[in-house]
Amino acid sequence: MKINIPLLLLLAVICHSALAQDKIITTKNDTINCKIRKVTGKAIFFDLTVNGLKTSGDIPRSSVSNYTIYSQPQDPPLKQTLRTEPALQVQRWRLGLAGGLGYLIASSKDAEKELVNRGFSKNEAKSYYNGLRLGYLGAADLTYLFPSGYGAGLKYKLFNNSNSQSGFFDPKDGVTLIYSKISENIYVNYLGASFYAQQWMDRSQQLKLNSSYSLGMAMYRNETEVTGYAMLIKGNSLAMDASLGIEYFLSPHISLGIDLSAFYSTLRKVKASDGTNSQTYDLDKDNYENLSRIDLSFGIKIYR
Repeated sequence: MKINIPLLLLLAVICHSALAQDKIITTKNDTINCKIRKVTGKAIFFDLTVNGLKTSGDIPRSSVSNYTIYSQPQDPPLKQTLRTEPALQVQRWRLGLAGGLGYLIASSKDAEKELVNRGFSKNEAKSYYNGLRLGYLGAADLTYLFPSGYGAGLKYKLFNNSNSQSGFFDPKDGVTLIYSKISENIYVNYLGASFYAQQWMDRSQQLKLNSSYSLGMAMYRNETEVTGYAMLIKGNSLAMDASLGIEYFLSPHISLGIDLSAFYSTLRKVKASDGTNSQTYDLDKDNYENLSRIDLSFGIKIYR
């Protein structure tokens, strides 16, 4: 049997050419047979020949599961790089800015009864305190991120609600009723230490689930007016805040997020001032001021 040496050499060259194609495997398990020209930290650049037509392209590294280069020394597979260099090791700081609404959850039955005793109708009293339940919310947080996916930092919140109601007011002198207005403009500032946790929800690292728990101090300020008589009521109390949020990343360093949180605090002592005189009151247990609420906020998160 005669061996055709040139034919064998030609077949070997053809097979080597076919097998020596570079390969890119995407996160969706698709394979791209191509010629890889350059690999950077953000993308892989390649040439592709289809039906004799040569084109050039690139693919983000976040969309690549692995790649193989035959034409030059092979870089470490991207899959291994992602495991040894997670994003949390690069992004150490997280700044969050948000705004939204808060809803007070405490019962107002006793306060409504007191307003009725002062001359307002039941509907007027109920309408007044229902109007105080919903308020505006602003929030900011700064967190230092650990490689483990946890973090620690500071959280700040400002909640403001206000309402006014006109009606007949009974000064309890047994003689007269005064048609007047009652109004309140309430601010609750909160500052506390926070403990944070985060977890990616998808392989493309665009959706992230996060949660936080915070413990700190609530600072209460109520600018109230009854029958033309103004009074400032202030007080401080311990508070805690627990939240759960979802973020969508527009880029590796910027995301948009929505957070649902529960805020809890009870005010037991207040200081009342009319601008000239002031007095501190220890509230009875039945008259504690419950500042607890549910917050819903939307905002931007910046990672560095």
